[in-house]
Amino acid sequence: MQKILGLLVIVVVLSCAFGWSGYAQKRLAKPTWEYKTLRDQNLSDLKLNELGAEGWELVSVTSYGDLTTGHSESAFLKRAR
Repeated sequence: MQKILGLLVIVVVLSCAFGWSGYAQKRLAKPTWEYKTLRDQNLSDLKLNELGAEGWELVSVTSYGDLTTGHSESAFLKRAR
C-alpha cells in the first residue's frame, strides 16, 4: 500500500511540475504584436466593436488639428499575432 501511495505522490508531483513548466513558458514567452491605425471616418463604435471581436485592442486615440485645418482623430490598435 505504501508503494502505491508513494508512486501516486511521485506521479502527482511530476504532473504538477511539467504542467507548471508549460504554463510558465506560455506566460513568459514574449508576445509579438501587429498594429492598425484608424482615421476619422473609420472611428465609429460599430467599426471598433467589429475590430474588438477580431481581437484588436484600442491602445490610444490622438486628436490633432485646429480651426483652420479642421479636427482629426486617429486610433491606434494592437493584437497578438
